Amino acid sequence: MMCLLAVMAVSAQTQISVKDTKNNALVGATIAYKKFGTITNNEGIAKLPKLEKGTLITVSYVGYKTQSQTYNGNVMVFVLEESGFLLDDVVVSAVRANFHTPISYSNLSNL
Repeated sequence: MMCLLAVMAVSAQTQISVKDTKNNALVGATIAYKKFGTITNNEGIAKLPKLEKGTLITVSYVGYKTQSQTYNGNVMVFVLEESGFLLDDVVVSAVRANFHTPISYSNLSNL
């Protein structure tokens, strides 16, 4: 009985795989559907609740072109292409100011 419930729970999911054109898994790709969203795991896979056929699914990943497909009832595979433009360098800098943290003292007593 327990095994049957586990099989039913697994079959009630929609699996989505996200890869690049070199067949590498895209970890952390954003998947949006209806008013919900999720990200792919370390194998480039996301498991969603069972979707209705015709649901529009959109996948995006930094540095790649966004892609949308309509769910047809099967396992979905998205192959994203690089967007073709490079981002400028990002420089992060900080300055630490010398300041002293005041010491606070409290005395609690029973009233």
